[in-house]
Order: sequence, then structure tokens, then C-alpha cells
Amino acid sequence: MKLTQAVGASASTVSEFPGAVDWHLLFAGDALVTATDAAGNTATATCTVPPNK
Repeated sequence: MKLTQAVGASASTVSEFPGAVDWHLLFAGDALVTATDAAGNTATATCTVPPNK
């Protein structure tokens, strides 16, 4: 999975991606990723990206 912050994106976009990356997600702003395993354990991470200058 590849997360890409796309300046000006109006909504999240998910597409299949060739090669080693199965999915490519484009979104505006920072990502909040939450994962839950089979036992019900949950972890959350905020992926902040500074804007390009």
C-alpha cells in the first residue's frame, strides 16, 4: 500500500498499482491509519507530511 498526499485532492482515491505496491491511495491532508488484527488488537498512526515548498 502506498499513501500519497495530493495537494488539491478533493476526496480520497484508491487504485490498483503495478509492481510491488498493490494499492495506491491519494488524499488531501494527513493520513490517519488504523489496523486491527484477528485478536481485536487495534493500533492507530498519524502520517503527517509537510507540504512541498
